[in-house]
Amino acid sequence: MHRIAVVGEKDSIYGFAALGLEIFPVKTSKEAKLLAKKLIKEKIAILYLTESIISELYDELIELTAKSITSVVPIPDLSSNSNFGLNKLRETVIKAAGMDILFS
Repeated sequence: MHRIAVVGEKDSIYGFAALGLEIFPVKTSKEAKLLAKKLIKEKIAILYLTESIISELYDELIELTAKSITSVVPIPDLSSNSNFGLNKLRETVIKAAGMDILFS
């Protein structure tokens, strides 16, 4: 069975433990970066990161996961209203479909 991890601020990720996901509370993006690298090396299948954390690390994480089985997925957090995850989804849809078919 593949592992699924959630990394972010404790208040934002605590509920995911009830779903059986592994949670990893962090306080800084530096701490999250080191932890994410470790989890990718451990071949975690899905790595959820809160938007406030992933926004600072996204490009580097995508590069790190290019040759791994790990999928990096942004999730909303309690303290951020950046819509980072929604914007990345929009970019992906535009690349795949050639136009914004979800949000137009």
